[in-house]
Amino acid sequence: MAGLLHSNTVIRQLKRHFAVHGIPQQLMTDNHVTSSPNYPRSNGLAERGVRSAKHLLEKCARDGSDVYAVLLNLRNTPRDGLPSPAQCLLSRRTRSLIPLVPSQLTPRVESNVQAALFALRQKGKRSHDKSARCLSPLEPGQTVRMETTCGFDKLATVSGKALQPNSYVVQSNGKAYVRNRRHLLQVPESNPINSPRSKTRRQGKETQRLRTGYRLNNTRQRMGA
Repeated sequence: MAGLLHSNTVIRQLKRHFAVHGIPQQLMTDNHVTSSPNYPRSNGLAERGVRSAKHLLEKCARDGSDVYAVLLNLRNTPRDGLPSPAQCLLSRRTRSLIPLVPSQLTPRVESNVQAALFALRQKGKRSHDKSARCLSPLEPGQTVRMETTCGFDKLATVSGKALQPNSYVVQSNGKAYVRNRRHLLQVPESNPINSPRSKTRRQGKETQRLRTGYRLNNTRQRMGA
């Protein structure tokens, strides 16, 4: 298996595809300009493809179906108002176990695919923009809170913009992080999260919460008595 991970193996497999379909203008790979960490929406196309593949494999495992036959039918199926993937790539349907009349196998160039795909994406963008808002840009040296699993509880300093869209490189505790703008919250430098005033406010809220819980427990005990 170790030999399958070498770059020569990848190049050889890619050349097989290029010999059939031609040399692409752009080759998209991983570990280059990556998507924003903890923000799947920034890489929605790949995430959707992975989700569809997982769903297909799970369904084949449950039904005992042939994966390759399912893939053949999937690539022959039009969706989202667009021609099927086989029609877009080969300009015709491919023969499968589903009966077809001979005329449906006749090659025909689909000329309006790009315009239809652009219109579909614009429709999705308009739907997204109804609830979206633009976040103000950040400047190097600015203090922010970085979102973690516990909320916006980690202080960080902006180092600059990252290669990814809408992302920044921030420094926290001597470590560099790349985070989407959505995960960074501006804070006034004069009142950072770890200042004595902020700590006192948080301690006061915690004390009030404990007192409220204590009063509720005493009330329940008296009512139960």
